[in-house]
Amino acid sequence: HPTGPFRLTQLGTFPSGYPQPESKEDIHADLYLFIFARPFGGSKSPILASASSISYDATSNGRPYAGFVHVNFATLKTSSEGESQTSKSRDFFETALHEITHALGFSEPLYKEFYNKKTGDKYGDDLPFYKCYNNSYKNQRFKILATPKLHEVTAKMFGQETLDLINAKTQETSCPIGAIIEDEGGDGTAGSHFELLTHMNEIMVGMTIGHRSSISVLTLAFLEDTGWYSVDYSKAEPYYYGNYQA
Repeated sequence: HPTGPFRLTQLGTFPSGYPQPESKEDIHADLYLFIFARPFGGSKSPILASASSISYDATSNGRPYAGFVHVNFATLKTSSEGESQTSKSRDFFETALHEITHALGFSEPLYKEFYNKKTGDKYGDDLPFYKCYNNSYKNQRFKILATPKLHEVTAKMFGQETLDLINAKTQETSCPIGAIIEDEGGDGTAGSHFELLTHMNEIMVGMTIGHRSSISVLTLAFLEDTGWYSVDYSKAEPYYYGNYQA
């Protein structure tokens, strides 16, 4: 948790229109989440929820320690019964977990803030985040996040260490394999989700597709590679999409 307690009045800027925290009590927590539940965008809005981290531990490695989740009850279906990871129907649970993961740090502006455990420093401009293309689609840039654990699990999943793509920066004829990051959608989607076409029903793609989402090794590897968390890979759910051994 952050060095010493913090107060809600010391947190980062809230989005406009949200209630501002007023409590001056000391908070001792690893992560403090504000949950807002109200309709927005109209009944036809495709947005189920949104989330963001808002405060970061400047005294150590920059880990988020406060954030918010905004649940859109105009579009997100709810159940009279509670939902959990083992529920037969768990749409609400998956949405909530997806948004909390954003608050934990799954957001493109934070990628360079990730903590490199080998060097003990932030990645900064040394982040292994590549833009690659192939000659058939020269205007299409694939964003590949190849931090150590993401590289390891995707290499095992796809059965290769590199992708047959051209590195747009170096013009080398291969790119290290990693998680491909979404390049379409608005500011809240592009850059801050796994690519739908290559990681289909993973919990951190930016669109629901009507199938049960998997809390897979990809999301766990991403969280480990932030440098802020330890994860238990035994909790990962089976994930077969794109797996050459499936």
